[in-house]
Amino acid sequence: MKDKVILITGATSGIGRISAERFAEKGLTVLVHGRSKDKVTKTVSEINKNTGNKKIFGYVADLSILSEVKNLAQKIKDDYQSLDILINNAGLGPVHDSIFEVNYIATVVLSLGLEPILGQDSRVVNIASEAQSPVDLENFMKASGFEAYAQSKLAVIQFSFYLAEKLREKGISVNALDPGSFLATKMVKEAWGNDGRDINIGVNAHLKLALSESLEGLTGEFFSEGKISEAHPDAYKTGLQKQLWDKTQSFI
Repeated sequence: MKDKVILITGATSGIGRISAERFAEKGLTVLVHGRSKDKVTKTVSEINKNTGNKKIFGYVADLSILSEVKNLAQKIKDDYQSLDILINNAGLGPVHDSIFEVNYIATVVLSLGLEPILGQDSRVVNIASEAQSPVDLENFMKASGFEAYAQSKLAVIQFSFYLAEKLREKGISVNALDPGSFLATKMVKEAWGNDGRDINIGVNAHLKLALSESLEGLTGEFFSEGKISEAHPDAYKTGLQKQLWDKTQSFI
């Protein structure tokens, strides 16, 4: 466990922040990503102090900017020969712009960019949602608000399933996770104006998907709150997965 290296995007607040500290408590090397240099520095310092784990390192990138996502992947490859766990946790809610860029495109680009240092038994966890809507390939990335959010999350699941099959022979697992609906995060507060449910539901789901021995080798699944669940029917249609993959190539 203590030899494992994990990268968590969007780890300076919300579920990602708490999860990062929980992983640090277990002795993992934790790579903390955030958009703000000040927040990343503060988060690294706090986790180091709270856990006594000195293997906490920060990385800064704006995931709405493609070049910064690619640079983030390169920096990590420069620093580490292997990565055991990637949690594509960063995301934007329906009140923001650049929803597709951050929720979907960044997930794709970072996952593909880090693939060379993922190895046998590495795990990729892509954060999705119960909110899923068919992806409009004719107007790709042009939706806004809740529709953009729901489309981006189904796109994440379709990509996860597609990538899982591509990497199956390498022993790399790729799964999509809805950490829980209406949890007590900033996103929920902004979008729906309520305090939400216990955030630790999502944190525990993160830990389970990343570390549970019971899930070893399991790939190409959609989980909700840490349990295997059913995604939107479109997620399982290999033809739609391939169409989305092909469409995505022109944006990355």
